[in-house]
Amino acid sequence: MGTPYPRLIADLTELWATSGDDAERHRLLGELITYVDANREGIENYVRYGAQGSGAIEKTMDVAVGRRLKAKGTSWFRPGAHRLLSLRILKQDRTWDRYWQARRSRTSLLAALETAHPCGTLDATGSHVIVSAGQ
Repeated sequence: MGTPYPRLIADLTELWATSGDDAERHRLLGELITYVDANREGIENYVRYGAQGSGAIEKTMDVAVGRRLKAKGTSWFRPGAHRLLSLRILKQDRTWDRYWQARRSRTSLLAALETAHPCGTLDATGSHVIVSAGQ
């Protein structure tokens, strides 16, 4: 079974090219083509492996994050919740020590977060961040 990616891009590109004078449609189709192209791997993997149940992931998120964010008497603004989530991920994927080493060796918290990967995963070389959704 092939992936839908080449056909999808071809169809979207044709729609984009024939959108005529409708600037809004032209812009939206351009954004969609960019999104699909940037997420090609996920689209292909979905076709290859099929939709997998999310029960295990949902339970992990509930234990790792949900219970902390939803504790009685707490309320969160998005930036604070994102920072807490970043720290919880560091703890869960055992990169906590690397994060704090990077933070101590740099003057910028942002540089340390980029090194230790907030809400993302490091590639095999450990030098590039693959960012998860929600940023």
